[in-house]
Amino acid sequence: MIKLKDLLYEGKETLIATGKDKQGKKIEMFRTVRWGGLITHILKKNGKEYDQYPPNLKNQVAKQRFKQDFKNTKIVEIKKLEKNILEASNVWKRFDKLQSLYGNTMDIETDMKDIARDLKLAHREMEQEAEPEGGPTADRYADQIHKLEKEYNKQKKLLKKYFREIEKVERF
Repeated sequence: MIKLKDLLYEGKETLIATGKDKQGKKIEMFRTVRWGGLITHILKKNGKEYDQYPPNLKNQVAKQRFKQDFKNTKIVEIKKLEKNILEASNVWKRFDKLQSLYGNTMDIETDMKDIARDLKLAHREMEQEAEPEGGPTADRYADQIHKLEKEYNKQKKLLKKYFREIEKVERF
C-alpha cells in the first residue's frame, strides 16, 4: 500500500548498509522511494548509483542479499537512522498514526452499533416469544443477550484504549 509520506519523500535516500566489492571499492545500499511510492534499494559505488534491487523488496531480504553479494558488509543500525529523520517526517508519522487510530475507532464504533442493534432485537424478540415465567426459550434469549452484552463491553474497553492512545499522540 502506498502511503502519503512515501509520495512526499519520493527520492529521499536512507543508508542501510555498506560493503566492499571484489576490487575493494566501497559499496553502499540505500533505501529510497521511487516511481509513485515503490520502495527500492539502490546500490552506489563511489557516490554514483550503479545498480538496484527489485522494487518493494523487504529490508531484511535486501540486507541478506547485500551480505551475499559483497564482503566486509556492515549493516547500519536502525536506531542511528531514526536520529537522522527530519522533524517534518515525524509530523507525517504522527499524522499516519492518528489516521490509523481514527480508522480503528470508527470500526469499533460500527461494531458497537451493530451489537447494540442485535441486543435491542434480541430483547424485542424475547418479549414476544418467551414465557414470562421462564423456560428454555427465555434461557436461550438470556444466553444470547448475555453474550452480546459481553461483546459490547469488550468493544467498549477497546474503544477507550484507542481513545487514550489518540490522546497520547495528540499531546505531541
